[in-house]
Amino acid sequence: MKSPKKTVGERSAKPVFYDPTSRRLVFFTVFSLMFVVLAVVWFSLFFVHLYRSELPPGTAGEPHATTQPPSEVSPPNSFGTPPEPETARQEDARKPEVHAFIPYWSMAGLAETRANIDIVDVLLPEWFSVDGASGDIVDLPANHREKLKDVWLRNRERVSLLPIVRVGLNEGDKRPDWLNSATQHSAVVAKATSLVTKQELDGLCLDFSRAPANDVDAIVAFSLALRDELTRAGQESCLVLSIHDPLIEHPRAAELADRLIVLAFREPGPLSIPSPLAGQGWYEQRLSVLLSKLLAEKLVIAIGSFGMDWVSGQPNPEYLNFFDVTEAVALHGGEIDVDRESLNSAVSFRDDQGRRHQIWLLDALSAHNQLKQLSFDQISGIAVWPVSGVDPGVWDLLSAGFPTPTAAPSALQHVRQAFHVRYTGKGPLLTVQNAAQTGQRLLETDSQSGLITGVNYVAIPRALTITQSGTLPENSVVLTFDDGPSRAYTPRILDILKQYQVPAVFFVVGSRVQLSPEIAQRIVEEGHE
Repeated sequence: MKSPKKTVGERSAKPVFYDPTSRRLVFFTVFSLMFVVLAVVWFSLFFVHLYRSELPPGTAGEPHATTQPPSEVSPPNSFGTPPEPETARQEDARKPEVHAFIPYWSMAGLAETRANIDIVDVLLPEWFSVDGASGDIVDLPANHREKLKDVWLRNRERVSLLPIVRVGLNEGDKRPDWLNSATQHSAVVAKATSLVTKQELDGLCLDFSRAPANDVDAIVAFSLALRDELTRAGQESCLVLSIHDPLIEHPRAAELADRLIVLAFREPGPLSIPSPLAGQGWYEQRLSVLLSKLLAEKLVIAIGSFGMDWVSGQPNPEYLNFFDVTEAVALHGGEIDVDRESLNSAVSFRDDQGRRHQIWLLDALSAHNQLKQLSFDQISGIAVWPVSGVDPGVWDLLSAGFPTPTAAPSALQHVRQAFHVRYTGKGPLLTVQNAAQTGQRLLETDSQSGLITGVNYVAIPRALTITQSGTLPENSVVLTFDDGPSRAYTPRILDILKQYQVPAVFFVVGSRVQLSPEIAQRIVEEGHE
């Protein structure tokens, strides 16, 4: 008799895990054995590590110091092995604040500040000046003001904003009227305090650098009044001085403000002769005097980041940034070297007009040598002055910690691209002169002092450079023709322009230039843009 058929839903008589080939059993057995072997190996290694590890000092009843003596604290070591956690915390707590001075005229300063804002602790934008006659605090034409303020607002929890106020007291200048009496002092102090409060700034920094000796007493009286008023308003006071100013010699110099920024470089004036901007010997002698007079918790050393170019036949030297210098070297030749006596970089060459250029430069190499002479307990901050086309190595030094580690010179050998676009000339027409390039330099250091004493640029760093042209006199118009060249119309247009001797600007399309290269060539040959 045949077995009855299974009905739908009737269970099979076979077990759920029925496995006639035993494949599941083999797989499960192999997997279990592997797991057991791995577990045995892991626990064996773990117990061996525990047995061989040494306990940290102080865990067996011995006293354990939470901090090292100052003489034993190692410098930051971002270029090599990371410091121990406790040492790193000490260094972070004592690391001087990084200040960035952004000139009102420099859009490059905005780009560079944005790129390095993680390193910066205090922004010093040059936004205001004091009118000599009225004492009014007026805005400087700073095109980057709103964008730079946005950068600050996004980092406000960590970054302070102390705008610079230009006072304009230079040797030989007439003393401004507002500095002559206590009554006028009070009026300017009230205006400054109101400005800080209305714009919700963290404070204000007045630039009294290069003030003559006969103005010192008046400046002291004014500065003390401003400090007191800003303190009452819960804001910070700040002064900018030069390292050789007579004001530093005043008995109350250390009391003048909450923060004293000292420019540790020379600023050559008219009819000056080519010379180092911050010779190492001069810097060290001035620094020694400075440190004996001002309190460490208030002192900020401003290191220069610019060059000066003495051109034959011109009475005044020209200001240059680092990438202006490298561009000039790339175009005209010459070699950037370190002067053995001053340890400042220098270069000389002749341009296409036969004029001789003698350039002295403050770059990452001079910054390294200057920072090498400082220690944590001597100052409260470092300022980059100005932030505008700075040698990128300066930021590498400051981001690595302070003072600079022994490995810093090797880290300065590679020069990163510029953070900004460099513009030359004037006019609405833009032409790419050269692309951005990184650089490479080989450094020579003194075995005893660790100072950089020589450099050889294997590759010159260059910023992306745009040439501006097409400046026109007043009451002029520019004829423009778009989307050409056209075989039907452009030759006829060129004929008419040639007949009347009128230049024009042609905005062409690449694909059409490929179709009619001879017309594009004619546009150029006949003097059109």
